[in-house]
Amino acid sequence: MDSTPLRTLVYVSALVAPWSEGMIEAIVRDSRDRNARAGVTGVLLHCDGSIMQCLEGPEAAVRATFQRIANDVRHTNLIITIDIETSVRTFPTWLMGHLQVTRSEFLQLESAEWRRVAAQTPAGDAAVEGAPGLALLRHFAATARGR
Repeated sequence: MDSTPLRTLVYVSALVAPWSEGMIEAIVRDSRDRNARAGVTGVLLHCDGSIMQCLEGPEAAVRATFQRIANDVRHTNLIITIDIETSVRTFPTWLMGHLQVTRSEFLQLESAEWRRVAAQTPAGDAAVEGAPGLALLRHFAATARGR
């Protein structure tokens, strides 16, 4: 059994204008290929040029993936909402899920309690994995097929 610690990192960003659905599809397609090689899973949500992405996997792979994103000129105003060690993946089978959400749903996610719960909970603790932001992200992913 692999004992490599897992990392969950969630960030929000804005795509630089002009953005398009084609740009988002290219980001998702490229992410799936790279994530498969790196052992990273997660989900990308978008609404009107705003992005929220959850990356999870081995710490070095998640950090390298996020650094590549931070250096990508298509993104601006990156803000990390949570960056934690965890014992389980939230999206274990998604190389990079892709969901378009409504503005209301995106605002719910942006305002979820990400940091407070993570700051008060030891690494890998089940309470972190049940943080309101991650729970809401899971909910949107679970209900996405019905949209």
